[in-house]
Amino acid sequence: MDPHFERFEKPSLTNTESPTIITHDEYLSGDSRVKATYPGKAGDELSFYLVADDVGTHRIWQINLNDRPDYAKPITDAGEWEFVGRQICMFFDVIRDSKLLGRSKGFSFTILDK
Repeated sequence: MDPHFERFEKPSLTNTESPTIITHDEYLSGDSRVKATYPGKAGDELSFYLVADDVGTHRIWQINLNDRPDYAKPITDAGEWEFVGRQICMFFDVIRDSKLLGRSKGFSFTILDK
């Protein structure tokens, strides 16, 4: 393994009542977010990966615009509707200067269907 590869802490949810559940109403509101915490720099390519049984892997991607310790992306995209009612495993990775800087530990959560 690359000695410069970092293992980041698992991602988390924000704007939810539960740390592991997005209720159906929270999902429909568009305010629920997945959050990565790591020593971020402007220009980092941050990708969240959502994986569930019988659903293709979904990637939520962004380029970070400033230096900060955490970044969050909403769970509202039309592509995420397939994850409603499922247990989801999520992790993120970070590319810096065209090289993989690191990957997070995995995190599981559920989006309720009712």
